[in-house]
Amino acid sequence: MHSSVQALPYSWPLLGLGGRVKHEVDVKAAGWLHRIWINLKVALADGSEHTILVECLRVNDMILAECKSALNEPLPLPVRQQITSQIETIRRIYRRVAGALGIAI
Repeated sequence: MHSSVQALPYSWPLLGLGGRVKHEVDVKAAGWLHRIWINLKVALADGSEHTILVECLRVNDMILAECKSALNEPLPLPVRQQITSQIETIRRIYRRVAGALGIAI
């Protein structure tokens, strides 16, 4: 996973199953830049909740794509189950955020 440091917590359970985070330094740098980007967007939008929620949806889309991509790889069953569980969690979060924005899914 490399799209955001927000993806890093999703990697932690996999580390216990023998997995590893690709390019952890890049992940941390991406997270740092993403936080700066969000702060800038919020400042320009006068702290708009809508702006923050839209960005949450965008990040969830990226993390979901990474998880789905991982499922295309040959994986041990426990790792596959963990990623599948994470996908369901991400989808629940997505539905909640979309609902807060009044977006029907």
